[in-house]
Amino acid sequence: MITNVASAVLYVGDQEEALAFYRDTLGFDVVADADMGEGARWIGVSPRRLVLSPARTPAGPRPVPAS
Repeated sequence: MITNVASAVLYVGDQEEALAFYRDTLGFDVVADADMGEGARWIGVSPRRLVLSPARTPAGPRPVPAS
């Protein structure tokens, strides 16, 4: 039985662009950044806090805020 998730891999076309998005836009912390050779890097990012909230309230679906 799986009891936790240690890591999840997300394949990206451009590591620099993905790093900038997760670090600078979403505010994730960079927890690993290692050269893997041949132009590849092992980049680990982690959210400071991730909150999972129910999609429904007793009154029905939550409204989606306008952007």
